[in-house]
Amino acid sequence: DHLEIVHPRIAEAIVELIDDARRASLHGDIADRLGDPAEAAVHLFGAGRSGEAHAAALRALETSRRPEQRASLLKLAATTAPGAPPTTLLLDATKALIDVGRSQEGLEILDLVEDDSPVVGATVLHHRAWAAISIGRFADAARHAEEGLALIPEGEPALDTSLRLRLAEANLPAVTFGTDTAPFLAALELARDRGVELDRALRIAGVALMQSGRPGADDHLKASILEAKKSDAVTNEFLASVELIQLLFQQKDGEEGEALALAMAWRAHEQGLGNWETGFRIEAAALHMIRVGRYADVIYELESLLDLNTPIGTLRPRAEGLLIGCLAELGMFDRARARIPNLEKWAISERAKAEVLSGMARLHWLAGNLEAVVALAEEDLFRGPGGTVVRLEADWARMELGRPVAYPDIEPGFEYLRGAFFERCALAAMSGNAPGEDPVALFDEARSRWDGVWAARTGRCRLGAALAAIRAGDIEDARARLIDAEKIAEDLHHDPLLRRIRKAAREAGLSRPNRAPARGRLTSREREVLTLVASGSPTKEIGAHLQIKPSTVETLIRNGMRKTGARTRLEAASIMATERIAPEAS
Repeated sequence: DHLEIVHPRIAEAIVELIDDARRASLHGDIADRLGDPAEAAVHLFGAGRSGEAHAAALRALETSRRPEQRASLLKLAATTAPGAPPTTLLLDATKALIDVGRSQEGLEILDLVEDDSPVVGATVLHHRAWAAISIGRFADAARHAEEGLALIPEGEPALDTSLRLRLAEANLPAVTFGTDTAPFLAALELARDRGVELDRALRIAGVALMQSGRPGADDHLKASILEAKKSDAVTNEFLASVELIQLLFQQKDGEEGEALALAMAWRAHEQGLGNWETGFRIEAAALHMIRVGRYADVIYELESLLDLNTPIGTLRPRAEGLLIGCLAELGMFDRARARIPNLEKWAISERAKAEVLSGMARLHWLAGNLEAVVALAEEDLFRGPGGTVVRLEADWARMELGRPVAYPDIEPGFEYLRGAFFERCALAAMSGNAPGEDPVALFDEARSRWDGVWAARTGRCRLGAALAAIRAGDIEDARARLIDAEKIAEDLHHDPLLRRIRKAAREAGLSRPNRAPARGRLTSREREVLTLVASGSPTKEIGAHLQIKPSTVETLIRNGMRKTGARTRLEAASIMATERIAPEAS
């Protein structure tokens, strides 16, 4: 009699602390006081009043528009239906759950389907293919789609088209530069003729064109987004946007890609799709890290995102790989190595495995484990960005080990990877495998290609050109290039690269310090942490005070030490206080 609902989320939290009998009773009390049928349905189910929960969920579905909520309501309606759930309801619930990234829940609902008619059987196989694609199991998806096509009876053009699109989508990972895209364009024409899932067909064709290096990918992806908005197909709108973001980066429009990623993250937030919001924030962080080299900021962002319970599916290996790469770039090798098991655990698809090897190759090269880098390049590498980075790092390792570097056999089809091609050509020329080629000029060409694409690699190319100049006996040119490279590495706080540059500079007769100068610009959070360090607070206490993880506190302290040029955390706090290191502009 004294129960008053202030906020249903608070009520739910309290209910979880009570014994089962009292919990069921309170769920019922809460349900009876709620006017929103969607919220009431959840509590009716908790109270064991399944029939009422089923009816409330169906009422809520009449007005619900948010994809995540609709998926939950359909699942609730399907699992509380009196008697055997209707097949249509089970299939709708499965579709909605897979569509918002809850594929495993969708498959569990799909297992309840008892109708064994050919059309239902083909639909079930279609949904299984869809779920397999969403978690990166493309071979399983292709098998399910082929089995569905063999099962489907004549006179079902819509289902036939959808299954053919699933099969085409499952075959996308095999598309590399120069692959024939005719089958994917044929699937698009079929969808256009039949008026079935045109938004998805446009996206599939756009991805095939993008991965094969053929023109027209951007037009198809933009058309896919527009079609998805017309039909309120939010998930395909997001999928096409992810691919367009990648294409913008490939076309060296990374700033526009980052802006689109942030805009889509907000769109996902408005739709209540936390997994997609997280995914777009990962893409934005990735583009910012690669283009600008703000590794510390990206570490902070990625650690926060990966600490969330939001499922991010096939984006997880990408996020883990990026985080490992950022930690390695800043010389945090132990922390980077500690995350490798996470990276390997989530690498399902061939593309994801290439991302794994790419992150590991960068870590090994920056840490000086040259033999390990060469060993990674001997594996069967997926042709794409990940494999390209592994081959490039392996060529650097071979050059440092004094081994021959082979001239790259094919040029990459993507403009943004042209820097890697010229960099590899320069390394081959340094080892004598490119007669008549000037390695200094090749490194300069590579640097110009990386400009605006990958900040750290422009510094690496300046180092390579300086090493080539030293071998050619042009010490003055080498010194100028090393000073230029040093400034880039300092601005990026890129300690591993900075150490290599300064070693080469000392060998060229330049006197260089052994640590970074106090020139960094501290973020407000770094200043806040260093102020607490100066007061004598330990890491755990700082984390509790600021409500952040101890590992994040350590990252911020390391960033502050690097930016101030300090050897210890107390020295960094002292420099901040006495030299008034400027905060970063907001």
